[in-house]
Amino acid sequence: MSLLPPGINDQLLRYATDDVAVRYMEAIHDANLWSRYRIKSCVCSQSYRGPCRVIRAFVDLDEVQTIPSTVEEMRVDCRGTIPVGTAFPPKLRVLEMCPSFRMPDLVVPASVVTLIMGVDFNHPFTFAEDSQIESVTLGCRYNHPLPPLPPSLLHLALGEEFNQPLCLDANVNLQSLGLGFAFNQPGLRLPASLVDFNMGRDFNQPFAYTNGCPNLTHIVMYDAFRQPTFDLPSSVTDFSMGDCFVGRLQIDLATSKLERCYLGNSFNPPNFTLPASIREFYMGGAFNVSHFVLPCGVETFRMGVGYRQPLIIQNDGAHPSQLKSLTLGASFNADGLIVPASVESFTMNFVFNKPFVFENGCPHITILNMGDSFNQPCFRLPRNVRVFYTGDRFNHPLVLLSDSQLEELHLGDAFNVPGFVVPKSVTRFYMGRKFNQPITFESPSSLTHCRMCPSFKQPGLVLPASVQTVEKDVAYPHTVMFMQPSQLQSMRDIE
Repeated sequence: MSLLPPGINDQLLRYATDDVAVRYMEAIHDANLWSRYRIKSCVCSQSYRGPCRVIRAFVDLDEVQTIPSTVEEMRVDCRGTIPVGTAFPPKLRVLEMCPSFRMPDLVVPASVVTLIMGVDFNHPFTFAEDSQIESVTLGCRYNHPLPPLPPSLLHLALGEEFNQPLCLDANVNLQSLGLGFAFNQPGLRLPASLVDFNMGRDFNQPFAYTNGCPNLTHIVMYDAFRQPTFDLPSSVTDFSMGDCFVGRLQIDLATSKLERCYLGNSFNPPNFTLPASIREFYMGGAFNVSHFVLPCGVETFRMGVGYRQPLIIQNDGAHPSQLKSLTLGASFNADGLIVPASVESFTMNFVFNKPFVFENGCPHITILNMGDSFNQPCFRLPRNVRVFYTGDRFNHPLVLLSDSQLEELHLGDAFNVPGFVVPKSVTRFYMGRKFNQPITFESPSSLTHCRMCPSFKQPGLVLPASVQTVEKDVAYPHTVMFMQPSQLQSMRDIE
């Protein structure tokens, strides 16, 4: 639906009356759709809704005559030469360039807080005196030395091709720094004020922390970084390692505040110890350290694809495991697995097929996903599991407690056990690919959604009255019946 008055479009706007222009620009501001339009005429009358205050504008400098002085956020485009005497609005706070914008010797106005360069912008620029700039994002092509950075600057993101020396002196108060793809300059020193550091794709140089960077909490490493050692400041809470790092990771276990750690896919040291502060731990693909102990405070743990060691979780009696989410790795098939009582979500892997124990029945577990290979008999489902996926090879009777809380049941491809009973608590039921057995629905059933598989050909299927949606194979040879009064809303064929 157009925001313009009847009979007015983008092409006619520049020739419209002042009154129409005011309404048009107010509509843009109200709907927050300013970036879709180019304001060709900015001469506004006060005859409509009082004084005109254009806050956001998409300005084409090839055609514009005057930029409203009230503009605070501006996207600017110019395919040719910037008109002589063009001035930025005095209250401009956000300056965003379109890809083709070019302006040699740009002086960023002192009022600008956020500068976002266009993709092709590659001219030297400076900041006005008393600059209030807080955030600068360089364009992809920009590759000139940066001007002195004002003390007000908090966020700096380098462009993809930027590879110039980066001087972050004592006056710089940066909080976040993102290096570009090409940046690989030696001698980088991070300011003590830094909170968030994102290395670039090609960065592989030693660097220094000013005063230990006591405020640094987030570090993202990329694949090119292959230095022999990497010191992780104790203040860091979130660390992502690059996939090619194989050096030594230095962590002060006594003072580290690390909470979330992603290891790279090549990292596999002789031994490795996590600090007690860790809450989320994601192994890399090659990690297979023997006798590795998972701290009891970890809440989310995902094994790497190459981990084959027994799972050892710290347990000193006084501090039981706090693990809530456990995902096994693709190669894990070790004996003696004990799923801690605190676990809420458990996902097996492709090869795991060993008996295991739910500690104290795992009273908090709500999501259970078997792996493709799991096919152990006498499997007892914990009563609080809400969502359950059987593995594609599992074909044994399910042992369900009488007070099971199961709500969503997905049978695997191989499951075809006779005498199957769908618990009354189940609301969504999905048959496996080979399932073809008579079904009993425990009463009173809560089932609302049923999906049948191509192999299911059983006659006399009577679904509970609560069922609202049925998906059946297009070749199912029988009539689906329902208990009454049926609540069916949709039944469709699937191929």
